[in-house]
Order: sequence, then structure tokens, then C-alpha cells
Amino acid sequence: MVVNATMVAMATHNDRAGTQVVYHVTSALQNPLSCNLLEESTYAYCLMNPRVGTDKRAIKHKRPLLFSRYAYFHAYTVLAYKTRLQVLYLANCLLLGGRFTEYHNKLNRSLNYLMFMAKLYAPYVFFKGCFDDTNLRKLWGTTTGGAGHGDGYAFNFDPNCINWRLYLFNTHIPAVLKVAADMKKEGSA
Repeated sequence: MVVNATMVAMATHNDRAGTQVVYHVTSALQNPLSCNLLEESTYAYCLMNPRVGTDKRAIKHKRPLLFSRYAYFHAYTVLAYKTRLQVLYLANCLLLGGRFTEYHNKLNRSLNYLMFMAKLYAPYVFFKGCFDDTNLRKLWGTTTGGAGHGDGYAFNFDPNCINWRLYLFNTHIPAVLKVAADMKKEGSA
């Protein structure tokens, strides 16, 4: 879709040297993809195509938690994981004589890495803004010509035609799972 819009924009502005028009080829205003739809589609896909463990039994999935703010995610992580890790640390030091120090350190490193990545990506994950796609709609209007034919229809860069549920269920989620499985086989995940 981005490539198609770029080609139509290049053809449209071919004769206008020095013109700079910004086109946001997005669906955030016209056809937004919500986090809830992503979560619902992923959960439905996992129910219909259950993952299988090494013992050939289906793995049960829980609905993932969605947080609307980074502060909520941070508070949940501290309450759910950091406190348990501190209890393990205290029990290890006081009662077990340091037998689980290596295990505690590994879990602590993993939790710290998770928190670092969450803080790094928080501005993007919790971004509530939408980009103005007025120029793209104008380009679409000039290239379709209103008669049902033209470059706009031939190149099809209208974001309204995206069915997010079908795309996620049939294309995106299976591809992500395939890449994750390939990475796991290679040992990089």
C-alpha cells in the first residue's frame, strides 16, 4: 500500500519540481487498528489453532492483560513479579544458605531487561495520536476521478479497504508465530 501510494504520488507530482507534500499512508484516522482488536484476534487464533507442547498436548492460553498507561504496567509488574523475586531473595539468604543465588540473579536480570524494554517502547506503545492523512485522501480523490476507474483504483492505496480482523487472523499472526518458531530453532530467541 505504501509503495503503491508512493508510485501514484510520484506520477502525480512528476511535473511539479520543488513541491514537497507529506503523505501519511496510514489508517489511524479512517480505519484504525485498536489494541483490543489485536488482542481479540490473537486470542481467537490461539483458541482455533492451539499450540502443542512436547508431550503433544494442547497448551492452554489465558487472555493477555492490556494496560492503557505505562504506570499501570509498571505497578502490575512490581506487584506480580518484583515482590515475589524479593521474597525468593530473602528466603534464599536467610533460610536456604544461598542455594538459589544464580537462579535469583537470572530472574532479576530478565525482569530488569523486561522493564528496560518496556520503558524504551512505552512512548510508542501508549501513543494516542493520529497522523493527518488529508493529503493522501486528496491524492486518492484526484487519481480516482470519481468515475470508478483511474490510478487510484489500479494501485489501490485506500486504507479503508483493510479488514484488520482478516489480515491479523490469516496473515500477521501466523507469520509472527512462524518467525518466532524459526528463531527458536536457530537459538536466537
